[in-house]
Amino acid sequence: MRTRYQVKSKNKQYQSSVRVTKLSLRQSLEKSDIVSQSAEQHSGASCTRSFSQKIYPNTHAQPAEDASTQSPPNKNGQNDFSSFSIKQTTPYNFASLSSSGVSCVTYPIVGIQKNKASSRSYTNKENRIHSFDYHRKRKNRQKRCCCPCTPLCTLLSTMGGILLAVLLTGILVKILSREDTNIKTTTTTSIASTTNTTAICNPPCLNGGTCVLSTNTCLCISDVWTGSQCQTPMRIFWSFDNNLLDLYGNFPGSGKNNPTYQSPGITGYGSCLYLNGSLNQSVTVYEPPFLNMAYTSFSLTVWARANSFRTGCGIGICDNAIFGQHDQNTARRSLHITVRYQTIYLGFYGDDISGSLVLQPLVWYHMAFVYDYQNRKQLVYVNGDLDNSGSLKGPYEGISGDLTIGTNGVGSPNFWDGCLDQITYFSRAKSAAEVLRDATLTVSYTFNNNTLLDDGPLGINGTGINVQYSPFGRVNQSLKLSSSSSFVEARGLVYLGTNGYSYSIVIWIRPTSVAGGTIIHVSPTSGTITWSMPMLGFTNAGNIGVQSCSSSGVVSLTGPIISTGVWTHIAITYSSLNGLRLWINGTLFNTSSPSFVWSTINAPVTITLGASPSNVGACASGVITTGQYSDLLDEFQLYSRELLAAEVMHLATP
Repeated sequence: MRTRYQVKSKNKQYQSSVRVTKLSLRQSLEKSDIVSQSAEQHSGASCTRSFSQKIYPNTHAQPAEDASTQSPPNKNGQNDFSSFSIKQTTPYNFASLSSSGVSCVTYPIVGIQKNKASSRSYTNKENRIHSFDYHRKRKNRQKRCCCPCTPLCTLLSTMGGILLAVLLTGILVKILSREDTNIKTTTTTSIASTTNTTAICNPPCLNGGTCVLSTNTCLCISDVWTGSQCQTPMRIFWSFDNNLLDLYGNFPGSGKNNPTYQSPGITGYGSCLYLNGSLNQSVTVYEPPFLNMAYTSFSLTVWARANSFRTGCGIGICDNAIFGQHDQNTARRSLHITVRYQTIYLGFYGDDISGSLVLQPLVWYHMAFVYDYQNRKQLVYVNGDLDNSGSLKGPYEGISGDLTIGTNGVGSPNFWDGCLDQITYFSRAKSAAEVLRDATLTVSYTFNNNTLLDDGPLGINGTGINVQYSPFGRVNQSLKLSSSSSFVEARGLVYLGTNGYSYSIVIWIRPTSVAGGTIIHVSPTSGTITWSMPMLGFTNAGNIGVQSCSSSGVVSLTGPIISTGVWTHIAITYSSLNGLRLWINGTLFNTSSPSFVWSTINAPVTITLGASPSNVGACASGVITTGQYSDLLDEFQLYSRELLAAEVMHLATP
């Protein structure tokens, strides 16, 4: 470890660099002591202490230049000084033993103080101890950065502490910022994977809607939800097949006073909601969710059959409630859909419309209640026919309220007595053509995708025995009947089994044989078969044959001979006004005269395609030779009304 000294004499200042190590200093002191003792032994006297005389070791002559410009010699006889200050007090005589004898050298002895000379004289031993301890302490002090009590050290310490605090704060902020970024990234990933749109769009998407971030809009589940937040259901459907659930499970009902079910419903295979009006039975669909119909278009359809209607209500209102949403008894704040004085009725409270057709008990009716918000128009339909309409109506303004089935908040008591089935809500105004289809298309089998699923509104799916499918249909795929016992059944057809009701049947055929065979046959769905008949088939000569039934017996029509291996469109229409008609490829070919009333069993019936399971009753025999039909059938449809000529032509030209 090297130390710098700055040396001052009593008269002059010596400034020069002297490098002395701890070991060199100790060795110099020990050597000086030995030399002094040796000199004393040889001369018998110690070297004199003098302020004026300066004797330099290993020299015999005074230096040419002034002593003030020279450095004191080091142990090697060379001039070298350290950088610290030495204040001269008393001379320190070193005895130097050389080859020429003893020389006395007087060096200025100092007290290591802050520019203050020592007042006492030191012996050689004390001076050596003093110098060694001083340099050791000096060296230890120089190892420190600074002395804690000095202003400079305090300032540097304060600045260092501030810098350290700033550095630590920056590191901490960086770490927390990185963790926050990770948390945000994780949250965003979680939201994108669960169809939970509540944290992305503003306002958030509801009911499984997906947020389109670029436009801040919601993409709703197709055919289920609509609206800016997917808050409005596009369709709610209550089938009432032994439960009060809706199709999608979003608007379940809760029964009041134990309502029950009755089979069959309008579909023939399920049940209807049976309400006893005298027991105040009804159903409530509690909010939430709230069905918001305010300031918007909507349609509500229902199949209804009343056991009885309220009459003789005096000054009161004779309502038979079907559906409602009651906010308050204020204009346009209470929706009530009902049968009032045996006519259908759509009301918003003080802004209402009534139908004109008088309804009868124990008869199934299809009712449609439509509000067109854009045109401010209310419309009511019975069995697909417009019963009445009114303009400058509404809008409906209810903003709260549960849904009620079989009662509502206006004109109570108003409980429905009888069956309600297939209640459907749509978040738009249905067209007249849509209402007509919903009310009159009973069954529609396209045979596409190798299935017997019903493409109509009632969902009466078919049942097949030994059936196949062909890719060579008239429209896409077709049904193939090839064995001696292959057929398809559509069961539980209510309207076709009701006396006097109109009907229409359309189908594409491509037979391999026309010498007899049944294409369409009708029979009871349940119970003992006492009545059945073929409705469409071939005669022995290969002509197409059509049959119906009146109270006096079978009514038959004969058509042309049908070509094999060629697609032919066949249509049968019936009404009490026009009687029975046969259409070939869209053109009227034959008709009955005079007109008659369709006579059946007044119970649900079954249609069989391709075979005749039974032939019983007054109308079992006619022009048709019953038997197995062979080859392809396509696009079968059954309507509960008489089709118009234009409609038949449209169906014959797909």
